[in-house]
Amino acid sequence: MTAQRATMPTDNTTSRAIVNFRVGRQSFAELLAIIRREVLILPISEADDVLVGDARGLGWVYAFTGLGKLARFARARDAGDQSWPYVSMRGAMVLDHVLADAPRPCGLAIDVADAHPILLPPVVGVVAAAQTLRWSAGRDGSSTVNIGVAG
Repeated sequence: MTAQRATMPTDNTTSRAIVNFRVGRQSFAELLAIIRREVLILPISEADDVLVGDARGLGWVYAFTGLGKLARFARARDAGDQSWPYVSMRGAMVLDHVLADAPRPCGLAIDVADAHPILLPPVVGVVAAAQTLRWSAGRDGSSTVNIGVAG
């Protein structure tokens, strides 16, 4: 995987924005703008790609707003004594390119081992249109999930 290096996060702008969103002091659009602008840390897997978790068939790319939060994640996975390679990049690069290049729809899981995590699902407005999920309900109560945008 090739990624441009970005400056390491030095403050908690994204963390504060997540908390402000949760308590209603910030809109989702404002939160997303901050995430896109700020630097995130993405751990690298043994396969030399970004680390992706799986929940019910949906991929989640792990991202962190600081090295301490990545370390807590490693400890929660009983891997705190191991060295974890990572890349740092602006959130816009993650949303527009990393998630768009994933082989299946993936959301972004930010600070999942922290007190204030947030999940950004692969929906319109968050990720590239080709990687979005759309739900539709049938008249019989069934539901369908479609990938991508109708063209």
